[in-house]
Amino acid sequence: MFTASEHLHGWLVYGGGAVLGLLCWWYLLIKLPVKPIRSLLFGAMVGALCMPWPTEDGGQFFAPAWLIAGSDGLFDGADAFWRAGTPLLMAIAGAAMVALIIQIAFSIKADSQQKASATVKRARERSDKQRAGASTV
Repeated sequence: MFTASEHLHGWLVYGGGAVLGLLCWWYLLIKLPVKPIRSLLFGAMVGALCMPWPTEDGGQFFAPAWLIAGSDGLFDGADAFWRAGTPLLMAIAGAAMVALIIQIAFSIKADSQQKASATVKRARERSDKQRAGASTV
């Protein structure tokens, strides 16, 4: 098996690759016109790439859950997939929901800022009209 140091180095390399992959994924999603779908898909990918799971029952070493679920399902049968597959699907769903909630919160904040700036703009226009009217009298 691997030593703890080798395991840590493996996770560091995987983490770097995951960050690079997420940047590429975000670049691909920029082309989508609907922002909530973009953040939903990005959140799902973050959940899929970042969920660790023990390599064996009661083991001290972890690996990406998608890798464990895939290898268990491929080599040990479809029932073994769910050992890591269930938490993986929950992580994907949870990360997608969090990303969607954050997107909704940002859009609500942006809408309120647009309304506030429009109100300020109308107030400035009214005061400018009043000043112009007062100066002509």
